[in-house]
Amino acid sequence: MFQRCLVAVLLGVALLACSGGGNSCVDTICTAGEKACQAEGHLQGTCADDGRSWELKACPDGTYCSGGSCVPTVCTPSQRVCYDPTAWQQCDDLGTGLGASTPCPEDTGCVHGVCLSEPCFAGKSACNGAKLITCSTAGGGWVADDCGPGRHCVQPEGAAATCQDDLCVPFSRQCEGTEGYQACLADGTAWADPVACEGGQACHNGLCTDKLCQVVQPEPDVVDVAPEATVDTTPGGDDDALAPLDTGLEVEDLPPLEVPDTGSAVINGTVVYFTMSLSGKYVAAEERVLVSMNELVGVKLYQMEVHIIPVAEFTVGEWSSADPSEVAAEIRLNDGTGDPGEGPDSYKYKATEYTVALDQFDAVGGRLKGTFSGKLQSKDGTETLNVTEGKFDVKRKN
Repeated sequence: MFQRCLVAVLLGVALLACSGGGNSCVDTICTAGEKACQAEGHLQGTCADDGRSWELKACPDGTYCSGGSCVPTVCTPSQRVCYDPTAWQQCDDLGTGLGASTPCPEDTGCVHGVCLSEPCFAGKSACNGAKLITCSTAGGGWVADDCGPGRHCVQPEGAAATCQDDLCVPFSRQCEGTEGYQACLADGTAWADPVACEGGQACHNGLCTDKLCQVVQPEPDVVDVAPEATVDTTPGGDDDALAPLDTGLEVEDLPPLEVPDTGSAVINGTVVYFTMSLSGKYVAAEERVLVSMNELVGVKLYQMEVHIIPVAEFTVGEWSSADPSEVAAEIRLNDGTGDPGEGPDSYKYKATEYTVALDQFDAVGGRLKGTFSGKLQSKDGTETLNVTEGKFDVKRKN
């Protein structure tokens, strides 16, 4: 897969080798459609069609990645369980199995996976991963409660245990420049120390991969005007009749540079830039405009879709739930806990309120450009996402 990157100049555009780690780079890092586990099994990756990036998603709760697929866990990751009344075992951070048993200290026993004193005293507390263990107010026994999604249990020395919000998504990754990455700790309390990528690799989306050859724009060449070329500056001179300057360069017709696809939104106050698998299409049979955008947020693959239906081809305008019409819009978001291939019901969040505008609606190969905002509700009605300042500018594929 490795090859020497050559420098080729064509009308001011150069193909250069990636910097650092020698002069080698690769055209692709994976085979289109290939599936593989990433981040030590915490992420499932599918190779993009161009072979230059991994499309990542977190496996649903109760599963982990093995052999490129999400398979069931055998225990709750990082959580302890009682081996017997006097010893405990801990599940590994993927949920693949339990470790060796460890005896509890003298005068304690294993309760809810933690070595605790019996009988307990009202107000005492302890942590077991995302579980908060407390003694009932009457001192009748230990009770364990889950802290809930996005929260973990913390017990500072000499203080009571409490549930707190995660400071980062457990096991998620972020790049430290291009030379390495940081991983979030298993309990979500902090980012671990940076880990350097191996020689010849660079960090992208929190993963160390082979360095890709990239197209960059060099400084333009300075062209000397031939001394015999003259310009008529006399009053009343016919500027339109001036002959073109002969620079001695042969210029070939080249197609225009491709406009990059972009998308972004502010979700509950946090700006999310969608940089993965952006696309736009028009389903003529349904008179539906569909814009799809993806981004890895921690270990969760955010999959945002904006639909407008029914709308005639090339129609532009603005539609809002506050002013209902025959044309309706939908905003959907999957946070990595469902598979979009299973249909609309797999998306965890859907808009109950929305404003969607389509400002540009070109033919195939042109652009779909617009804005969106709204309030998205989870399927179980327990969570609300406020989406503002949504934007998309994508190529229309069909």
